Amino acid sequence: MDEEKDKLSRSLVEKEIFPEDDQPKPKELLENVKDSSDRYLTGWRLTLVTISLVPGMFLKGVDSSVIGVATPGITTSFHTIDDLAWYGSGYMLPHSTLQPILGAFYKSFNVRYVFLISIVIFEVGSCLYAAAPTSAAFIIGRVIAGCGAAGLLQGTLAIVGLSVPKRKIPLYYRYVLSVQGVSACTAPIFGGTSTDKLTWRCIVYPKPARNLPIGGVALAMVMLFVKPKLSKQAKDIRSLPPLQRLKRMDWAGTIIFLSAFYLQYIPIYFQAIRGTSALHGGVRMIAIDAGRIVFIIILSILVTKFGHYMPYMTDGTIITAIAAGLLTMFDIDTSTARSTAFMFLAGAGAGTGGNQPFTAL
Repeated sequence: MDEEKDKLSRSLVEKEIFPEDDQPKPKELLENVKDSSDRYLTGWRLTLVTISLVPGMFLKGVDSSVIGVATPGITTSFHTIDDLAWYGSGYMLPHSTLQPILGAFYKSFNVRYVFLISIVIFEVGSCLYAAAPTSAAFIIGRVIAGCGAAGLLQGTLAIVGLSVPKRKIPLYYRYVLSVQGVSACTAPIFGGTSTDKLTWRCIVYPKPARNLPIGGVALAMVMLFVKPKLSKQAKDIRSLPPLQRLKRMDWAGTIIFLSAFYLQYIPIYFQAIRGTSALHGGVRMIAIDAGRIVFIIILSILVTKFGHYMPYMTDGTIITAIAAGLLTMFDIDTSTARSTAFMFLAGAGAGTGGNQPFTAL
């Protein structure tokens, strides 16, 4: 009698915890485990892929920030001031505006092949502007490199998303994206020192020899180990003819999607308005990158622990808008403490909200 009561109570508890429709079946559990082990990378394969992606993000961060402190030297070398705005914006404009459309490309086409094309474009652009004999050639090279860099960023995010379970994505985003902040901190100092002591050419001449092997290693790791299994939605999209897949993309949204370029003009403000050297202009930029690094790390921990990212997207947008307004108050009398605080706030806003859309995807 007691045994029957125990069996009845256990069955009631099991039904309450696992309703009949939701009870896991042994066959389904085995299939889920098998699918998980086949779909995601683990062990040394995951380590190799992650490590190979990090240098690419470092170089992309260098390209984004190193030119700002070298711009005065470049204009002097090419004997033109009319193209000054394009040395930085030529890279950042395609890098920013192509993000949405390239994200759609990675969803609609083979991730590995789109990543391959992005690396090739980035390398070609880097070689072109490193050897540019004229201002126009330099700008064209920067534009091409910016297109490739946009593909590198979206490709890295896509590869991480396909390589690890969803709950681990914010953690691995922190690994591969935080290095951009490190490069953004070190690049202006290196660029400023090279420009002051030697020539701005020292910044770009080593790029082809440095970028080619790093890009080759990253590509090899991705081609060898990243073999993603697609979701049903992705399979449905890729079953369409290529032209229909292209028509589904938001081309109009890409055209109107423009980013702020204050990062390119802050070094010019310090050198042209405040009269600092290129090196000191680069050092001042650390405030933005420090805020970004700190809050990327903090937010990745919070999102991983609690699983909520929407509030941080809103908070980051508000903080960035406030910081952008404060940056417009810079003038010749702005104190170092105030300018540093405003720039740190701008970096904090970018670090708080900038990576959350990638987590959502």
